[in-house]
Amino acid sequence: EIGVRLVGSEMCIRDSSRSGAYVGSIAGQSDAEISNCYSTGQMETIIQNSEYESVQVLRNGGIVGYCSKKISQCYSLSGINVLSEVSKNSSWIYSGGIAGSSVNIQDCYNKGDIETFNLGNGTAPEATCGGIV
Repeated sequence: EIGVRLVGSEMCIRDSSRSGAYVGSIAGQSDAEISNCYSTGQMETIIQNSEYESVQVLRNGGIVGYCSKKISQCYSLSGINVLSEVSKNSSWIYSGGIAGSSVNIQDCYNKGDIETFNLGNGTAPEATCGGIV
């Protein structure tokens, strides 16, 4: 069993690409199956102004940001906060207790709160939050 405890630790991701960002406690992005894992603690993702007008897509999940394969028998107790401070056009924000986006999730649960805030004067064409995805 794999576990990640985020309390007292800080993760900073700086990405100069405009194509997207993937954030998760186990993996940001995975093309392999993920199983028998968990996360606890608090996860916070802050999107700030950059030299670019926007980041195309942010996928933020308690376990994984994006997974193209199956996620099974995982759970998340992590609270997730996504804060956008972008003053130009922001983009699509997908936040989920298990995954920001995924193809197949089985036998997983989430008990953390998920919140998304847009404090900038930019627009978010789509911002979604879900307990699982």
